[in-house]
Amino acid sequence: MLDSSQNGGLSKVTQISSGATILEGTPESVSKTAIKQLQTLKVTIKLETKILGSAKMPDGRTELTLSDGQKITTDLYIPTVGVVPNSSYVPSNLLNSKGFVVVDEFLQVKGVKDVWAVGDISAVQRPQYVNTDKQSAHVAKNIGLLMQGRELAAYKVAEKGTFFFFNLP
Repeated sequence: MLDSSQNGGLSKVTQISSGATILEGTPESVSKTAIKQLQTLKVTIKLETKILGSAKMPDGRTELTLSDGQKITTDLYIPTVGVVPNSSYVPSNLLNSKGFVVVDEFLQVKGVKDVWAVGDISAVQRPQYVNTDKQSAHVAKNIGLLMQGRELAAYKVAEKGTFFFFNLP
């Protein structure tokens, strides 16, 4: 969120996160480092707050309604929502508490025969394209092994992710 109406025309940037920290799902050190860097840049961080709605104002600005009842009007609103699994059609006994499908080490849905889940709906890894791509290739391999009557291969989750940081001029 960017608001230039405050601070004598200088931009005020606010990061709003529904979780207890930013960059949830990353190692704690990454989250702490990001918070420190944002604070150095004088970014206001609001944690455990959800944006319940946004409305375009006649002057082109956006009014945000927050979960704490507060309304904020901003010049620029960039929603960067995390992934919420589209699993409403999946029986609840196959989901974890966050709505992701629970899979075994072969990426098969636990409790169901010959059904796999990969990507944003799967509880195996952080929802990212690169993970989905690896998971899809692994499931294709396992389906081939299954059709040949061979033993399935366990999926190996990388222990540490790779992060790239760029400083822009």
